[in-house]
Amino acid sequence: MESHQAFVTGPEGQTAMAKLTGYMPGNKIAVEKAELLGSFYASHPNHSTSLKQVPVLGEWTSFPGENALKIIEVIKDHTEALVTARYGATETMPKLVQDVNNLMPAQCK
Repeated sequence: MESHQAFVTGPEGQTAMAKLTGYMPGNKIAVEKAELLGSFYASHPNHSTSLKQVPVLGEWTSFPGENALKIIEVIKDHTEALVTARYGATETMPKLVQDVNNLMPAQCK
């Protein structure tokens, strides 16, 4: 039995995701097989815009270490508190910096 992760990242899962959301599939087989997305893109050319960007894509960067997703969440939470006026910038920014620094790997501090 195929795992959920293997399905989601595989050709069939990526085909469903692309057709339902318009997001660019990350699976080359899904794009190239006519019975999957090949014919879909041929009949829906506006959906293929993201695929035309592949040659200019660069490296995906993120925060270093195992807390990268936590850091993004911390920044989002502090930004939300700021824009909803729960806290002002003078309160928010030092706390945001401290919280992010606490989650960074030791070699980055």
